[in-house]
Amino acid sequence: MHQSTWHPLRVVAFDTSEHWADDFLRQIADEIQKRCDLAGEPAPECIRDFVEEHTGPTRQLALRWARERKMRKNDISCPECGAGFRRLELHSARGERGEYHCACGHVLEVFDGSKVVVYRFDSPTFDSSVKRLMLATTMKFFEPRRFADPDLAARKLTENANGIEAIQDGRIYIERVNDPFLAAGGSGNEFRAGIARAIAQGWPWRHESGTYVKFTDSGAALFA
Repeated sequence: MHQSTWHPLRVVAFDTSEHWADDFLRQIADEIQKRCDLAGEPAPECIRDFVEEHTGPTRQLALRWARERKMRKNDISCPECGAGFRRLELHSARGERGEYHCACGHVLEVFDGSKVVVYRFDSPTFDSSVKRLMLATTMKFFEPRRFADPDLAARKLTENANGIEAIQDGRIYIERVNDPFLAAGGSGNEFRAGIARAIAQGWPWRHESGTYVKFTDSGAALFA
C-alpha cells in the first residue's frame, strides 16, 4: 500500500528450519482491499491487479460498510508496545471467529463472530518502517481445517511417508513428507503438530537434525 512493491505474484511465508511454507495470497489481498474500501480509496495501481484477482467475499462486505457507514469507531492501544489502532465495529452483519494480533505478537481481541470488527493501524508517532510492519498485520481467522486435528494430521503424514521410497538405511526426508501434506491443504503449524503426534504414537523416529524420519516397527505395522 506504500507502493514499495509492484505487481506481486505470490505472498509466501516459510520457515526453512521447520521445512514448511504457506501461501498467504488470499489473506493479504483481502486485507488490502478492506482497508482501501473503508478509506474510500482504490487499491494502489502497483498492486491493483493482484488485489482484484485474489479478493473474495471480504471485498463485498467492506464495500457495504463503506456505503452504509453504520459502524462504531474507537481508538485503542496495544498494552505491550503502545501501538495505536482505530477499531471499527459493525453490528448489522455477522463476522468470522478469529483474533487480531498486533505486530509485536500481542492479541488485541478475540472475535466470536457475532459482529464484524476491523482494526486499522493509526499511530503517527511511529517511524515509517514500523508503520509498514503494523500495516502488514492482519486478522487471523479460525476456519474449519481438514488437518486441524493432530491425530488426523499424524495419520496423513504417516500415509505420505509410507508412499515414499526410503533411501540409505530407511531414511525418508522430511520435505518429501511435508510437500504432499501442504498440497492436500495442510499448514505449517498442522504439519508440526501432526509430526509431533505421530512421533508420540511411536510410528516414525525423527533424527535430531530434523531432516529425516524412519519408520519404527509400530509404524510399519500400520501398513502391513
